Amino acid sequence: MERPHGIVLIAEGRYLSQAQPTGLYEELRERGVAVRVVNPESPTPGAGDLGAAGWIDGAEGCIARGRSDAVLAALGEAERRGVPVLNPSSSIRRVVDKAAMGRELASGPCRK
Repeated sequence: MERPHGIVLIAEGRYLSQAQPTGLYEELRERGVAVRVVNPESPTPGAGDLGAAGWIDGAEGCIARGRSDAVLAALGEAERRGVPVLNPSSSIRRVVDKAAMGRELASGPCRK
């Protein structure tokens, strides 16, 4: 039986047919976890429309697949509302900027 609240999976449309996040979605559903898929780039109201009231209400957690501005904005909104996220938007933004990440890694505890 599914719990009344579950996971919001934010994913760019281009990823929806790939092994991930599809595998994660299927595994969570098999374990009885309610999963709501949100495509923040969807032009179709109701199909992941972030403007729809309550898209994140009641979520126990949020996982994102993608790095577009729309995905990061949605993830940031979940964070502002206090929903636990697997990878914060700030972490994803840092790895998207390869040059900045290289500098951070070179100056941090994992340098050679």
